[in-house]
Amino acid sequence: MPTTLRCIDDVREWAVAQVRDAGGDEECVFAVELALAEALANIVRHSFREDPNQLVPVSLTIDDEMVRITIRDRGEPFDQNAYRSPELDQPRESGYGVYLIEEVMDEVIRERGCGETIITLVKRRTNEGGGDDPRLSDG
Repeated sequence: MPTTLRCIDDVREWAVAQVRDAGGDEECVFAVELALAEALANIVRHSFREDPNQLVPVSLTIDDEMVRITIRDRGEPFDQNAYRSPELDQPRESGYGVYLIEEVMDEVIRERGCGETIITLVKRRTNEGGGDDPRLSDG
């Protein structure tokens, strides 16, 4: 994906179509759409400072158990140690992206190495009956 805000919609629409075609339910579709858009917006705005001459590889893997999105970012790294969750009782105009990503996805993995950050977003799929996978339940 080229590092421009207008390209985010194309990637988001592509991913949503893939999840729907694979039978993903609306919760899964919503989570993928929101998390991917927020992650890419953060990369474009903060990692590359809206430099349109960069590329961000995005891959999507879907199987019976999960949707996995992998984003490779060679821009300025996100300082996870400096991140503080937003105070939800004190509204502000921005700064909710990382919080939202972590709320809607089941796993968010950030790895740094070889001059890049690899962000992996994982959403577990529900079974066909509409409930959670019984292997994941408490009972």
